[in-house]
Amino acid sequence: MPRIAPSALGATTTDRVMGHRPELLEAWESLKDALLGRSSTLSPQLREEVRRTLAQRTGCEFCASLGQPANKEV
Repeated sequence: MPRIAPSALGATTTDRVMGHRPELLEAWESLKDALLGRSSTLSPQLREEVRRTLAQRTGCEFCASLGQPANKEV
């Protein structure tokens, strides 16, 4: 399987791969800021619901491993 060499841009491996396209890296950083609490645009509860929904819909095991299970008590 071919591998993509990391660029010099970005802090993580994923970031450095996206660093080959700086506009994608910038958009990715904005999304992470919104979802991980570095922005006050979304409430923490909404960010967690978005993370859970995206993880379920995309089947991303990494994303699914983050956060806490939803509180189903009503």
